[in-house]
Amino acid sequence: MRTKQEIVTDYLLLLKSENKIGLNKNEIKSYSSSTEGQNKVIDMINNELGCGSNPYPSAYEKHRGQLISSLRAWRLFCKIIVDKDVSTNQEIYNYAMEEFFLLVEKNIKSLINCRRG
Repeated sequence: MRTKQEIVTDYLLLLKSENKIGLNKNEIKSYSSSTEGQNKVIDMINNELGCGSNPYPSAYEKHRGQLISSLRAWRLFCKIIVDKDVSTNQEIYNYAMEEFFLLVEKNIKSLINCRRG
């Protein structure tokens, strides 16, 4: 289970890598250490995932006239919120996860049956 501080730090580092914020690493560290900073960033994450009080337009895409979750929102959930499989310590996001997500989101009557391991 990831802590709020880890999630907030990773999200801010992602935004920095995308040139969306101008904070340096020390500022990110101090911001993610404060409860107030954590709460603000968690609200931003929730909005970007589409489940916050003011969802960002980038949280959704239109497919055949229907709103579906965006690939960016799915990547954020996998890479920032979940990050790694607890049992194997491997990143959970990979090409197969992306394809499964797109298949399920874009085809409402889809079913995926696959083995683990």
